[in-house]
Amino acid sequence: MAATIAEATGHDNSREKYTHRLGSVAAEVTAATWRTFARAYVHKDGSGYVKVTRGGEVIHRFEFGPE
Repeated sequence: MAATIAEATGHDNSREKYTHRLGSVAAEVTAATWRTFARAYVHKDGSGYVKVTRGGEVIHRFEFGPE
């Protein structure tokens, strides 16, 4: 049985494209431009992190513990 879900929506001028995937161990999502990358990771116990990089340099990182 899945313990996590990863959801993503891409936006254009005239439409939205949505997808989701279930995971039994963890869920991970990434959103990016040419130089900026945002990644979120959540483990099934509720712990994880959010990290933002730009030009290969970490500009923000937040970690959180289990539920």
